[in-house]
Amino acid sequence: DGTEHLVKQVATGENIHSLLSILDVLTGHPGTFRSVSARAKTDSTILRLPAHAFSSMFEKFNESAVKVVQIIMIRLQRVTFSALHNYLGLSQELLKPPTHPSAIPLTISQPTHLSASQLTHRPANSPIGQPTHPSASPLTHRPANSPIANSTSTTSSKPLTEPGSHMSDFDAALMRARVSVSDEKSIATATEGHPSSASSYRSQTQADESLILDLAAKDLVHILGLKDPSLLVGRITLSYVRAGSIFCRQGDQDTSLYFLVKGTVSVLQNVVGDSSKEALMFHVEPGEIIDVLSVLTGEPSFFTMRARTDAIMVVITKLDFYSMMRLEPFIVLNVAHCTVKRMSTFVRQIDFAVDWQMLEAGKALFRQGDPSDSIYIVLTGRLRSVLTTVGGKKELVGEFGRGELVGIVEVLTQNERATTVLAVRDTELTKIPSELLNLIKLRYPQVVARLIHLLGTRILGNMQQRHTVNLAVGVPLHSESYEKIERPTVDNLATIAIVPVSEDVPVTNFSLELQHALLAIG
Repeated sequence: DGTEHLVKQVATGENIHSLLSILDVLTGHPGTFRSVSARAKTDSTILRLPAHAFSSMFEKFNESAVKVVQIIMIRLQRVTFSALHNYLGLSQELLKPPTHPSAIPLTISQPTHLSASQLTHRPANSPIGQPTHPSASPLTHRPANSPIANSTSTTSSKPLTEPGSHMSDFDAALMRARVSVSDEKSIATATEGHPSSASSYRSQTQADESLILDLAAKDLVHILGLKDPSLLVGRITLSYVRAGSIFCRQGDQDTSLYFLVKGTVSVLQNVVGDSSKEALMFHVEPGEIIDVLSVLTGEPSFFTMRARTDAIMVVITKLDFYSMMRLEPFIVLNVAHCTVKRMSTFVRQIDFAVDWQMLEAGKALFRQGDPSDSIYIVLTGRLRSVLTTVGGKKELVGEFGRGELVGIVEVLTQNERATTVLAVRDTELTKIPSELLNLIKLRYPQVVARLIHLLGTRILGNMQQRHTVNLAVGVPLHSESYEKIERPTVDNLATIAIVPVSEDVPVTNFSLELQHALLAIG
């Protein structure tokens, strides 16, 4: 309707940018700012960095493209999606309404390449009948004698990391995505001695599946922008999923890329506040790649995926996908675009306003008496809220751990900051300006009810769990500037400290063993 809304005020030293818009330029899909504008409030001097400058940099440092795109996608999932979904209760508002048909003509759908009977036929002993889950997924693998499997390639045995070498940008991306050389070895060991279920099929079935895989591989070469089609050799598998089966659940850690060949898949998300209900985000049609976000970020899957009809999919594991990106890093741009193109106009607008902030231990997030211009969500780390009394003594009001809102009361009441908030440890935060919060409340009134629920839950928890403790958690006990007060029980701690009883205890060895054991469970 032409109405303008202020979503963010930028001061000296701050920036105006949208990482999604930068990614559009990098992927070759630049757009026009139709609903966002920046206007100087006072005479200003601005440093302008063109987004296309990154493209020339990536031509010299190919692996850096993977790292940069991964960081952009992590910000999208952990900052934007997390803030809007987990805390403000938005779901379908984050994505565009589904559009059909498929954006590309599929080689596999052309009548001259594959008959309907070949595309719909599956063996009687196919594991399509049971709902699937990543930990025990009944994927139907291609026959070992398929044409694509018989071609030679020197890339499949290339390790993901070089022992003893300095960590590159790509290796750093591997660590964020939770991919390691040990994963590659364990997969190779698990595959040996376990022939695929397709190996017992009739020769006609093997021929049909080989043909499906070969045609799907041609489509993937086009979608991913692969220069070397042989990179798909040994890295794609065929999966049959029965209608109603779930092959990826929200929160799953070990995810894969899925290329839909036939059928329809529903992408769902749990309704905040009622885990028994699911919101339909969109439907996936043949020719689309799904579950890109969690594969690129290494974060748990943000969606549940259920086959709406009997479906045939080509699966690329996270490990195989990263081994492909090591050889052709720029395919990450095409894969990332599969997710970014689904973002709603609303998400693209607020991408200019939401900030991803890092706070070092001991630093103040804000101080008592400061203007209340933003609310914060703790992603990792820990904060402590301290009140300075008239006499100069400091009282600990409370602590904030992962997943908690900070500063929302002052923003909603439009008062100055009532306390000083300090970082107990290095802390990662989402910053939402108060102007943006007002716009969200205006556009989606249900957010107000969600905020009231969050505040009510915290207040009720404080009333039920108050007890007297020593304030000096991590502060010298003899400090006279702190007093004993009542505060809520700290029930969201997510960090442990290993303290040896003496110098003789091999704490390093113990810590490494503990790390190894924890890595086994993610």
